[in-house]
Amino acid sequence: MEEIHNYPFNPVIKFKQQECSFSYKIIKEGTYPNKELLVYTLPPNKYRIPNNYIVETTCGGSTNQCTVQCHINYNNGKPIFQVLFRKCFEYRVSSVKTATDASNLFHKHYTSQKETKTSVNQCSNTTLTRRATSIGKQLLTEFNEKVPKFYNVKEIPGLENIRYSVKNCIFDIHYGDEDKIKKKQKIESVVRALDEGNISRNPY
Repeated sequence: MEEIHNYPFNPVIKFKQQECSFSYKIIKEGTYPNKELLVYTLPPNKYRIPNNYIVETTCGGSTNQCTVQCHINYNNGKPIFQVLFRKCFEYRVSSVKTATDASNLFHKHYTSQKETKTSVNQCSNTTLTRRATSIGKQLLTEFNEKVPKFYNVKEIPGLENIRYSVKNCIFDIHYGDEDKIKKKQKIESVVRALDEGNISRNPY
């Protein structure tokens, strides 16, 4: 494998070999802890592991590329390996074992997130209802937790309905006030799906 770089004048380091090539960008070089705390990679290489180290690289093919940041930070004398990903690096996986283990965790998580759901045109009414019910419950929970913060304690906001669409399907979620004394909300009717004849137009 050939290593090409002009570091520190250029933070990008490239590696080339016959089968493939890749590169990474050093965001933060980091420092090595004192000898008492310094940890090494596994034999036979036994490289020193830095602290506060950050690099960025892009993996995947031309149609499914993903840019990730790899962090190493010591905590209580042990290095923690992290892989941050998604658009703003808001998702992360961590490992206290090795950088390879963190990479494997990232691959497992990322590939599972990429699994596509069945198209609405191919779903049964039961599946569509179950999906809409799940969405409705989550939105209701978030509504009840967040909205009261913006109103007087004597005022109780009530969520009445939500409508959203996916392709040719329109979903109506209606919330009823089952207990007027306690002001508790519960989903009564969930979904109406329109799919040009493939899905029944009757409400559920």
